[in-house]
Amino acid sequence: MEIRQLKTFQAIVNDGGFMKAATKLGYAQSTVTGHIQAIEEELGKPLFDRIGKQMVLTEIGKQLLPYANEIIVLMEKAIQLPANKKEMTGTLVIGASESLTTYRLPSVIRTYKAQFPRVQIILKPLTAEDMYEELKRGQLDLAFLMDKLITNEELCTIPLVTEKMALVLSNQQAKRAGKSSKDFLPADEVILYTERGCAYRYFFEKILNTHAYTPNNTLEFWSIEALKQCIICGLGASFLPLVTVKKEWMNHELTCILTKEDRIKTQMIYHKNKWLSPATQAFIKMVEEEAEVWKKA
Repeated sequence: MEIRQLKTFQAIVNDGGFMKAATKLGYAQSTVTGHIQAIEEELGKPLFDRIGKQMVLTEIGKQLLPYANEIIVLMEKAIQLPANKKEMTGTLVIGASESLTTYRLPSVIRTYKAQFPRVQIILKPLTAEDMYEELKRGQLDLAFLMDKLITNEELCTIPLVTEKMALVLSNQQAKRAGKSSKDFLPADEVILYTERGCAYRYFFEKILNTHAYTPNNTLEFWSIEALKQCIICGLGASFLPLVTVKKEWMNHELTCILTKEDRIKTQMIYHKNKWLSPATQAFIKMVEEEAEVWKKA
């Protein structure tokens, strides 16, 4: 049984089929089929059942999967042993929400790459749901998320900073906003939401409910940058982490009304059973140092 065959098996399970695994690994589909057949011949039992158009793990496939994952992780450990101990090598796979990919991590990655140029960093913008799945599958070394504090027995969570949250309006809209808590937004305001599943969308909806504010018109955005531009041009109002709009606020391009919301944390997460390579440990240390700067901003 070869490591490439086990990687193929893992990819089929994680990516949902032979064709997707072939695309991901850069193999012909016949090669993927050959790898699985080789494992099945060695074990004497099939790894998958075909049910309709779906490939479902057999019992022996389910038993093999955790061993395959562990063997692949062990191989990664061996690869990341540097020939020269003074020079860090390896690959670091990081998942992060769009806001952190854009506003928190770039400076850390720049500093890290300057210090460890031979470490390859793969940065994957992911939703919270996808991050949890990839952490559990061992596909991510680290994940970064803005959310209420995550508690999960399989994951190790390191809180980094409590994010300041703001109601964000155009300068023209801010002049029309009511003074009382019930009328804190004009009655006809368009509410601009981030995507469903986003933590601060949930808290925005709670704030609106608290103020007995029922929006008549809403729009949903997947991109904070697009959402900000719509606010600036007067399309509507939103609720965002201050770090994502601070530059525009300081430049007087929009108005921020700071809130007392303090449950949104930027946090660093990894699986408790995931081996922390020297490259990963160095990145964790660097992020924790940078987080001290974030707290003072």
